[in-house]
Amino acid sequence: MIATHASGTCALIGLLAATLAASGCHTHQRVVLPASGSPSASAFELPPVHAGDDVRVTLRTGERLDFSVEEARNDSLIGKGGRRFPYADITRLEKRQLSKGKTVALVLGISAAAFTFLLLAAFAAAYGTALGSL
Repeated sequence: MIATHASGTCALIGLLAATLAASGCHTHQRVVLPASGSPSASAFELPPVHAGDDVRVTLRTGERLDFSVEEARNDSLIGKGGRRFPYADITRLEKRQLSKGKTVALVLGISAAAFTFLLLAAFAAAYGTALGSL
């Protein structure tokens, strides 16, 4: 009974750590949009967003959407499913990127927690053995 409870607790901790690792290592970096009202955006003014990038856009209507880019055009982004987002309708564009700082902090934090847990478990086992011999 105790072993089952312990394995369930370990599984829960592992699931939590995996969730933190998956979500904690990314950040959204703001992308500068082409100047509104410019007659034509040159290739140098286009946002550095490419097919396959995960982005977050805030539209002029206030709607906020997260999606994967299927195609980046001179005047708009095309999301998965074919929905078109003209740059003129986007007030904020953010690109999801891997954050090295967050990743390092997460790995160090999980490592420190695991080390502390193992240290406490070793002390508890030694203390239990010492009490059992009395």
